Amino acid sequence: MLIGLGAGALVALLLAPKSGKQLRRDIRRKYEDAKDTLDDWKDEAKKTAEGVLERGSEIAEDFRERMAPIAKAVKR
Repeated sequence: MLIGLGAGALVALLLAPKSGKQLRRDIRRKYEDAKDTLDDWKDEAKKTAEGVLERGSEIAEDFRERMAPIAKAVKR
């Protein structure tokens, strides 16, 4: 979907009646905007993944602590 959106935006820019210099400037701006947006998404995804991993570690540690007495009783 993102590739199609980018391709459509590029075609629209190329078909717009603008001078070469203005067109190159517009393309550069759109590219930089898209790059910034993707970087923001990447950072958000990384933060979310880190949060999920941290929470998962907390849950696993809590589970281990709760199950330790049961495991000792089962071994006996």
